[in-house]
Amino acid sequence: MTVFCFFGLFAVSYRAVFTSFEGLSHVKQTVNTYYKWQESLLSYINPDAIVVTKYADKYIFPERDVIPGLLSDVSYEAVKMLLDHDKELFYYDLKLPEDDKDRLEKMSKYGFGLSAPLWSVEDLELRRIEKNRVPR
Repeated sequence: MTVFCFFGLFAVSYRAVFTSFEGLSHVKQTVNTYYKWQESLLSYINPDAIVVTKYADKYIFPERDVIPGLLSDVSYEAVKMLLDHDKELFYYDLKLPEDDKDRLEKMSKYGFGLSAPLWSVEDLELRRIEKNRVPR
């Protein structure tokens, strides 16, 4: 009986640690995917550029300066100030829906916008953050 309980507990533990959605096998596969994406993504981003992202920044952009998403007025203001100092910035996030007027209007309010996607996979994309061009 003790042996049976031991093997039952072992099987349940093995499944929880290695094969569950957040198990080691899944984490390893996810991290390996990030490293594959990293090489491609970094070909677009100069070493001194800054990336605005909420996704996998520790895996994909460990050597880059990162702003953790456009989540508040402070982060929008930081992007504006960096662009005013001619810093190169990129936006790595979920694919932006064409009808996301709120986010696009807020970016425009702070004097910047996004380029067309430079790179995309699954539901993520990389775009350059650019100052709004003032018509002459």
